[in-house]
Amino acid sequence: MPLKPPVKTLMNRSSKQAIQKRGRSTGRVTMSDVAALAGVSPITVSRALRGETTVDADLAQRVRAAASELNYTPDPAARALASRHSAHVAVLIPMLTNTLFVELLESVQKTLRPAGYQTLMGITHYDPDEEEQLLREQLMH
Repeated sequence: MPLKPPVKTLMNRSSKQAIQKRGRSTGRVTMSDVAALAGVSPITVSRALRGETTVDADLAQRVRAAASELNYTPDPAARALASRHSAHVAVLIPMLTNTLFVELLESVQKTLRPAGYQTLMGITHYDPDEEEQLLREQLMH
């Protein structure tokens, strides 16, 4: 089976415009767009961009070139939905005026950020209804 030509020869103005028109209504370039340009499946794009070693190096380079050409940025929300894992951690505290809670937030942030997690903070004001509402809102992330 012959090798596919490099991305630079695959990409011309009309194919880029077609991919951009076919993209999401938000205008975001999707993994499927990158896959179409690179001539691979979306799962191959996912594996290549995550750096999995099971993807051939030349193929991974072609995927990275296509992603770069389209200015593709992975969507963390889509990744969380697909993997059922999120890098967000909700931290609800009753108030910021107590230095104990400020120090707690500092410690949580210092611990979680290096591990790749992002904290979503909410202030409850000791109100159970507000706590429930904040938790529901943060679960949407």
